[in-house]
Amino acid sequence: MNRSLGRSRVRGTGRDATRPRRPVRPLGRTGLAALLAAVTLPWAAGATATPTATPTPSPSVSPPVEEPAAGAGEVPDDAAADSLSLTIADLAPAVARPGDTLRLEVTLINTTAQDLTTSEVIFRVQQEVPTTRTALQQWFDPDLPASARPVHAETFEVEVPAGSSVTTAIVVGVDELGFPIRYDNWGARGIEVAVVSGDRYASARTMGTFYPDEDVLEPDLDLVTLLPITASAAEWRTSIEEGTAVAEIAAERLTALAEVPGVTWGLDPLLLSAQEIADSQVTGPGGVGSAAESEADGAAPSPQPSTTQPSTPQGTDSGPGAGESTAPALEPSATESSTSPADPGSSTPGTPAPTSSGAPEPADETPSPTEQGPVPDVPPPTPGELLTETLILGAGTREVIALPWADADLTAFGLSGGSGSTVLSQAITRAREQMADVDLEATSVVWPAPEGVTADLLGDTAGSTGAVLTGSMVEEPMLDPIVGPEAGAASADTSDTPPASTPTALGTVETSGGQVPVLVADAWIGEVMAGEVQDAVAAGTTAELAQRQLLLAQTAVITREDREPQVVLAALERSTAGAMTPEDARSLADAVTHLFEAPWITSSGVAEALQDGAAGATEPTPEASQATGGEPTTPGSTDAPSVRTVTLPETTTVDVTAFRALASGIEHTRSDLSSLASALEPADVLTPPATWATAASAAAWRVAGQSGTDALEAANGVVDTLTSRVSVSVPESQVNLLAEESAVPVVVINDLDVTLTARIVVDPEEQSLRAPEEPQVTLAPGATTTVRVPVVAIANGTTLVDVSLYTPDGLRLGQAETFEIRVRAEWESLGIGIVAAVFGVLLVIGILRAARRGRRRADGHVPPRRAGRKT
Repeated sequence: MNRSLGRSRVRGTGRDATRPRRPVRPLGRTGLAALLAAVTLPWAAGATATPTATPTPSPSVSPPVEEPAAGAGEVPDDAAADSLSLTIADLAPAVARPGDTLRLEVTLINTTAQDLTTSEVIFRVQQEVPTTRTALQQWFDPDLPASARPVHAETFEVEVPAGSSVTTAIVVGVDELGFPIRYDNWGARGIEVAVVSGDRYASARTMGTFYPDEDVLEPDLDLVTLLPITASAAEWRTSIEEGTAVAEIAAERLTALAEVPGVTWGLDPLLLSAQEIADSQVTGPGGVGSAAESEADGAAPSPQPSTTQPSTPQGTDSGPGAGESTAPALEPSATESSTSPADPGSSTPGTPAPTSSGAPEPADETPSPTEQGPVPDVPPPTPGELLTETLILGAGTREVIALPWADADLTAFGLSGGSGSTVLSQAITRAREQMADVDLEATSVVWPAPEGVTADLLGDTAGSTGAVLTGSMVEEPMLDPIVGPEAGAASADTSDTPPASTPTALGTVETSGGQVPVLVADAWIGEVMAGEVQDAVAAGTTAELAQRQLLLAQTAVITREDREPQVVLAALERSTAGAMTPEDARSLADAVTHLFEAPWITSSGVAEALQDGAAGATEPTPEASQATGGEPTTPGSTDAPSVRTVTLPETTTVDVTAFRALASGIEHTRSDLSSLASALEPADVLTPPATWATAASAAAWRVAGQSGTDALEAANGVVDTLTSRVSVSVPESQVNLLAEESAVPVVVINDLDVTLTARIVVDPEEQSLRAPEEPQVTLAPGATTTVRVPVVAIANGTTLVDVSLYTPDGLRLGQAETFEIRVRAEWESLGIGIVAAVFGVLLVIGILRAARRGRRRADGHVPPRRAGRKT
């Protein structure tokens, strides 16, 4: 973050503070000319001259600067390597007006082996306002002459020990810069600071912006800013490898990015759910489980749009003397060398001050938790949950473009057709449902990932009101080439090349379904927003200051290029946003805050700009084609911005074959997960693989030059692991079936940590046996049970029988097991016949035996036995 400064002057500490400070002595014209003649800075001829006598100038003529004497005071050969180093750390105010005091904080580093005691500071300002962004960039080219004049020179005595540094402040009144700030000369101007000490020197350049108190001729610049709030490929990969929700991985970066004020979000609605894959998605499009409500549903109150304006940036004049037009002055700051030891007597911030007895004094008399009653044991929210809360609340205060769920690749899958269209349709539907679940609205604008977009694709995005185009989708008209050191000084003259004005962001694309309004991002501003400033620009300043001042300067140049209404889209690419650190995001927030406060900027939304573009689109005229590099535009007017015709390629550069295969794999994995969800209770174990299967469709992979197949393979790996932990056991030896109907014992083993419901399928290979039923069994975690599966014998023979387990929805669990059954169904009939015959014989014998006994008389008396017969 930039260090924000007020006007309060700060003196140096350490050894610098004890030395007597030379009184400030403003240089007259003669003294200033003598000083400039005495030294030659890096932009001059490469030699340092000794002071020479100068003629007394006429009151109406500025004194000329004499050339240094030949060979006098030459800079040593090793001066460039063993010299001073100067960095401009901050500039306040970011936009200067008449009457303001310009304050530059600079850090001087003594990289030599000698102490520095006395130095001279020269402050220079660019003579002319750059009229193109190319001219603006050329200010930072050290090999091009700087059209700047010195407006302040000061001698100061600040001791900088060898190998150490000191931070000082240069304070200059804006009214003392030597040029008026009017309606016709406002804008960006280069600022240069140089420090000279003997044969040692250092210089640094930055860009200031000056705005008058009166009205200007140009209308305000309509600036549309757009940031992607979505996970990067690296964050998805870490999430998969660590088994952690991607919101937890991306929380710090995205939370910092979400704090950038006043911008439109391209938001992945997946991040609005604390569980990422909400339970309601399980039975939704492409779902995998039960219909339980998401934890995020209704968790946050419906946020109301905020009317809070962006906060006033720090660094504006607020200290003593604010608003005064003082004489130029240089002051040592309180910041000493970074190598200075910390004060051992300082206390840690937040530590209670010790009392006279040495014990810390209690902060308050708040009763302890025991006195207040029991405190519920509620775990603190995770970074991912805090991110979700931040996004839900923040989305209610700004314009939001709802990206497809998991930021599914709109370009790749939209052009693939078949399964690709199905995957994309499911992602769009799920995104809309999630936005509705948290009572948020989103614009019906599409933002496809860069490269490969065709006009037919935009024509197929039914229901959208327009599109945002960034990256290399559109071949932008060429601006003036940036003259580099290799081009030589002679190439600096670009007067023969007419300056190309910045093309408007508003455009239309002709599709088979009619015109589609689009917004085309400005590549240069997008790079600066991402912190990608040229090395020459950031060489003498901090990256934060270069980013902030370049954004202000570029927009000022664009505003002055044309006196017609202009619309510019500043969009951060997905790839650059994904590579940003939290510190980068906070620096961007500071720069955007200052940008929105610039008096020539009007902040607009994407939907509003597209609506204006659609309303202003008319039949293009060839006469207006030069402004857009060959593409015709409508004639501009003072009432409405111009609209250009944007041409997209007829064919795509995306390998649609590969994405068709990927989409088919995503559908197959989702089907497996859906079947598993019908068998497992609870189905929370399926949340990670469901997330990864969804993540396989993310545009982040193609943007990073990678493939989503890795995420899909990770999801399939979990499916394979879950299914392999369920098994079935069958008899090891041959089983004899001696009846027409019987039951086969099957052992089912559940080695999972969740309850399992499975169907048992017995499948004989021969027609001699049939299993008419598929019994279903439910096992507790880690349980084993034996189930007898009914079978029916059709004919005698021997057959192999496959036994498998399936989910209720038909997904196979584990491996099929096989055993052999010998069917002898007639043995049962034969055995019954034999038994019946035996019983029949015994019956006949019994009857015969009874018949051979005597019969009873009719009156019931038994006749006496014959004599001689044993009784």
